[in-house]
Amino acid sequence: MKGRAVIGWLESRVVSLLVQLHQTVPEVVARLWPKRLVDEATSETDARDPNGFYLFGLSSSLSQSHVKSESKQTSRSSADIYAALVGCLRSFEHDLHSNAQYYDSSDTFISLLHAKRTQLPLKVVVDPFVWSDHGIDRAEEEEDDEDEPPFDAGSESQIAQQTDDIVSAAGSWDGFQMPSSAQRKRAAAAAKAKSTPHIPAAKLRTSADVYNRLMWDSTGDVSKDGYVIGYEDRFKGVKEMPLTSWKREVEDESFIPFHRVVYFKRLVDGVHIWDRKTKVDMVFGSGVGASL
Repeated sequence: MKGRAVIGWLESRVVSLLVQLHQTVPEVVARLWPKRLVDEATSETDARDPNGFYLFGLSSSLSQSHVKSESKQTSRSSADIYAALVGCLRSFEHDLHSNAQYYDSSDTFISLLHAKRTQLPLKVVVDPFVWSDHGIDRAEEEEDDEDEPPFDAGSESQIAQQTDDIVSAAGSWDGFQMPSSAQRKRAAAAAKAKSTPHIPAAKLRTSADVYNRLMWDSTGDVSKDGYVIGYEDRFKGVKEMPLTSWKREVEDESFIPFHRVVYFKRLVDGVHIWDRKTKVDMVFGSGVGASL
């Protein structure tokens, strides 16, 4: 879910912004309102995408002596403080836009703005938007993904035909609304079911389980440095990364979710010891594979 990944990444960067504000503008104390907010006028739209904002309250530091002890700087004019504040916001915004892994200007908009209270929407409420699974990743979610058949171009053509049928029935494009992401997924699943029935193999152990076994179980003949992870990059296709370089923490800049793992490869012979697509698992012996 790209939207949730972007929001999770953005919220993980909040602490960094607070630190930068404290270092750049020690004369100002910033406090974050710990909820995503939205203009009440837009909160009734059921099918909208996540679209909200976060508020940071700004106030003067407790005392000038406090400022000097923290920043070791001489006092600055209000104009200099404001210029430093805006410069910090622009710099942080530029860093966000430079992160190609999460930020794509074609479908994502993130901006930082210093606003007065009078510039805020008339009535601000907590964003009522919730994910279809309420934002909770089930433990078995990745296993379900691993049993999913690959999506093919045939499904896309059938969906396109269904869209044309809808438009033809309506008579024109006037008033036509693109199907939501959930509707497109259901249509893809229905088209796939009609075209080529999928017969899943035995349950495949998750990529997280394989990662943990290779990283922490030293009983094997190959050290953990002898493996690479193949993962899906949304811009460049399948890329590889050393097993030991994989980042599991969401807060890490290089974080990649496990559901994007395509295979684990043994470097010494190039064998895929776990492969999501072919359902080979030579680590646990699940799927269609045999144990090592």
